[in-house]
Amino acid sequence: MKDKYEKLRKKHGLPSLGEMDAAFEVGSIEKDANVLREIAKRIYDKVDSYTQVFESLIHPDSRFSVMLEASLITPKERPVLNQLYNKGMRITREALELGVDYNEEKAVRLIKNSYKEWNSMKPEMISIIGKMKKAWSEQVKIEEDRGYFG
Repeated sequence: MKDKYEKLRKKHGLPSLGEMDAAFEVGSIEKDANVLREIAKRIYDKVDSYTQVFESLIHPDSRFSVMLEASLITPKERPVLNQLYNKGMRITREALELGVDYNEEKAVRLIKNSYKEWNSMKPEMISIIGKMKKAWSEQVKIEEDRGYFG
């Protein structure tokens, strides 16, 4: 896989395999696989998982953990969160389209754009995730008597 990727990297000006592995955990792709297609799948999986977290903070459901974490997001941070969500959705939708209509040029564009976008998102993601962690820095008290549910 390393040799295949290196040829594609030189041909298309892609990030190094080490950089891609650090960002999207692509190092374990099988050597006989279509490397670009498999990288696109890894990009989708990783970005989609974070995008789902952002969505739960934007529109919390009734899970206690989500409600607690979302309550710490300030009105000033909401636009940042929305921007992260939008960027994640653009990447995942581009990857979905590639899954339906694959070609090498689209795969290269996805990989380059996703790598650049992911790195630009990281500082803001770290900040938001830090807020989520903060929700759990103190012992959370869960009421024993929660009343009637139905």
